[in-house]
Amino acid sequence: MHPYLLHIHERPVTLIKFNYDGDFFITAAKDGDVCLVRTENCERVGTYQPLGDKAGAVFAVDITHDSQYVVTANADGKMVFYTFEGEQVKSIDHGGILKFVEWNQKPGAQNMVVTCNDKFKSP
Repeated sequence: MHPYLLHIHERPVTLIKFNYDGDFFITAAKDGDVCLVRTENCERVGTYQPLGDKAGAVFAVDITHDSQYVVTANADGKMVFYTFEGEQVKSIDHGGILKFVEWNQKPGAQNMVVTCNDKFKSP
């Protein structure tokens, strides 16, 4: 493992997702940070941070085929959409603990996502 990756997150990594071209990847972790990393040299070149409060643990991330949009699924029940450059587009209070998110697989028309969540809530 490249030494840069050891210093990106303070809590366990939950997912690493490469973009379609393979020149970037995104890391997600239980510390709520989502980082954009250049594959070539493992340099962190950006982050995805929701507006307002810091995100809870991030369990899932997906990137459109054309690397235009990113979606994150958080343990606090929020699904957040970003441009690839990191600008927040929309936040949806999905509910439950989001464990999975994926863009539909139709290139050029990726306008929907599928999610999976755990409806468990503490009393």
